[in-house]
Amino acid sequence: MGRAIDAAAKALSEFLQKVNIEHCYIGGYETSLTGGVRLTEDLDLCVVTDCQKALVKFPNFTLSPDNRLVYKHRGVDVYISRWVEGCYVLGNTPGVGV
Repeated sequence: MGRAIDAAAKALSEFLQKVNIEHCYIGGYETSLTGGVRLTEDLDLCVVTDCQKALVKFPNFTLSPDNRLVYKHRGVDVYISRWVEGCYVLGNTPGVGV
């Protein structure tokens, strides 16, 4: 699954860079990028802007049942959260403060 996750991360990052959306990976994937060992089968991504309405119009983007933006790439789901004043916003629900 590692190569599929890396391919999904690369494809999404390239797309977001083209449309000028700042982003960073969080969670298990971010841990593995910084040398940690944490197995994961999905990706969690954080964006600074509220881009859900714009991105859901593009291919491969959908909304999950809990109203989170999801990017799907070759069997890998990338869950996209928004960063707002020190907290992740998952769908419409504030997440854990960081």
